[in-house]
Order: sequence, then C-alpha cells, then structure tokens
Amino acid sequence: MITDATFPVEEASFADILRDAGWLATPPINQRRIEAIELRAMHETIIRESTEFIVMNFAATIPELFGALTGKVGRTDIDYRV
Repeated sequence: MITDATFPVEEASFADILRDAGWLATPPINQRRIEAIELRAMHETIIRESTEFIVMNFAATIPELFGALTGKVGRTDIDYRV
C-alpha cells in the first residue's frame, strides 16, 4: 500500500519506467505543420461560408433574374405605405 511518505518515491520510479518506455518524451513542435493546419482550416471556412451564402441566396435571386429576362422587374401591386 502506498502511503503519503512513500508516494514521492513510487511516483519517481513510475516516471522512470515511463521515461524508459519513451512515453514521457514530448514531441518537438512543428510550426510549419501548425501553420499548414491553420491555413487549411481558414480556407475550408471561407469556402463553406461562401457556398452557404450563394446557396441560401440562390432561391431569392432566381425569380428576380427570371423577371428581368421577361421584362417584369418587380411587382407593382404592392403598396408599401400601408
């Protein structure tokens, strides 16, 4: 049984076992990889938001384009003063 007095000794021996196995070694930070991931995430976000904007506004744009092609630009029977 581990007591408060023996805990630091046991923890140190356990850390030695993990260090020998290579589990405590921290990998070096690859700054170029981090920047590449950030750049890709930024591009994916821009593409996703642009596509969403185009698709969401496409349904509202089609009737106006069709009206412009047929000569009926807008509705004239709407009274906006009401």
